[in-house]
Amino acid sequence: MDKLVKISDTKAIRIEGVIVRGERYVSLRQMYRKKDQKEWQHAKQGIMLDIEKISKIRRYIKEVVEADEFVELNFDKDK
Repeated sequence: MDKLVKISDTKAIRIEGVIVRGERYVSLRQMYRKKDQKEWQHAKQGIMLDIEKISKIRRYIKEVVEADEFVELNFDKDK
């Protein structure tokens, strides 16, 4: 079973459980589509994480959100 998290009309992240050589992983794959397309296409960007790392990431995400301590990033090219 896979899940698709839409980022915008043309970008999404597919989350899927996979088994490789008997080991279980969670695959996160960036997806894209052109505005006139219905079907999502694989982008090159993606990552596979084992179950242990996924558990740690879930814990860290929860800690970051609950602490409500966000760092502002500045992407202005002028600075």
